[in-house]
Amino acid sequence: MEDTENLEVQERGRVDARRACSVDERGRASVYNTLKRSVRRATSTVRSLVVSQPNGDRISSGDEIVEELTEEELKRREDKKKNAVNTVTRLKSDLQVAEQKYLEDVNKLCEIYATVENISDKMSDQMPEDLRLGSKYRIVFGNVKAIHEFHKNGFTKDFTSLLDDPEELYNLFVKRRPNLQHLYSRYFINKTKADTVLKYNKEFFQNIIQPEMIEDYLIRPIQHLPRYSMVLGQISEHSCRGEMEEADTFEKIASMCKEISTMADSMMKAGQIKEFDGDITQQGSLIHRGDVECRENGKKSNSPLKFKKSVDKMMKAHIFFFDQTIVITEIVPKTTDYGSDHHRFIYKFNTNKITIRDIAKSGANSFEIQDMDRSKRSVSSYTILCSSDEEKKVWITKLTQTVKQLEDLKRQLINPTQFA
Repeated sequence: MEDTENLEVQERGRVDARRACSVDERGRASVYNTLKRSVRRATSTVRSLVVSQPNGDRISSGDEIVEELTEEELKRREDKKKNAVNTVTRLKSDLQVAEQKYLEDVNKLCEIYATVENISDKMSDQMPEDLRLGSKYRIVFGNVKAIHEFHKNGFTKDFTSLLDDPEELYNLFVKRRPNLQHLYSRYFINKTKADTVLKYNKEFFQNIIQPEMIEDYLIRPIQHLPRYSMVLGQISEHSCRGEMEEADTFEKIASMCKEISTMADSMMKAGQIKEFDGDITQQGSLIHRGDVECRENGKKSNSPLKFKKSVDKMMKAHIFFFDQTIVITEIVPKTTDYGSDHHRFIYKFNTNKITIRDIAKSGANSFEIQDMDRSKRSVSSYTILCSSDEEKKVWITKLTQTVKQLEDLKRQLINPTQFA
């Protein structure tokens, strides 16, 4: 009897325990469901903010949020990714078409060049004597033949075929960078002179081709070079949005092309130097340039006449630092609405025959370039005042590094066994 009662008590205890567990489970389930709904609401709010971002950037990429995305949000995200990939494909195709079209335009420019050469060879009265003398007509076209040969003989074909292989495309630009920089820098330098010759011989060129058309063809290389960095940069941007692995490589290529384009544009500025003693295209690669204030120390025979009356004052100038020479110029503003600013030549240092002194007597941001070329009748030194301490450091660093490299090269040539 007693055993029976004990069994009943135990059974009631188990039932009560199951009920308690059931209540506890329901409570936990209720709490869990409440938290789950809160997370979903928070996730929806975050996703709506992400979708509203104009650049499509994610605020969070946590797995918890991704797991809670609705089907609509997931679809929207995939559509954005797909659109970015499609944009990359379109941009590559547009770049291929533009490269081929550019080659055709440069070829057309070479045909016009050949026509002008033929007229000159025949000594035809059609060509003005001034244009024929010294083959001045060649200035109009610059080195367009060399640019055409470069693109025709491999670069255009390689470039258009490697757009889907960014690593090999990067290697192509690394290999061809010196060619691109040299060819386009020469063309950019010549452009100012070309425009001047064309301006004074419009009637002659009008009998061959409309002046507006030849000007349109002549500007093609200047428009095309920066297109590489611009479009490849867009490809990198959309590749990133499409979560494509090639994004970083295209960014590197675009950055390299930007440097090439900037260098060529700087060389166009160098082409505007007036009264320069020599050929500006033969001064080597442009390393750095910038606006400064300067003053010639000692003799003042090299300074422009307008500055000789105030020799103690700094004058506004622009320095072009090539790997072979340092050219100091005065900035001359345009005098008419149709003119343009240009640079008037003041002085030229040979880079391998200078010393650099970091001085402060003319200001904390100043330094001095001393000419050590004893073959010159008048040896000069110039005090250079930069706009900031940072700019001064850039100038001194680049100058001293280049001078050291030239000195090392000289020692190596004198005693090659020492460097073997």
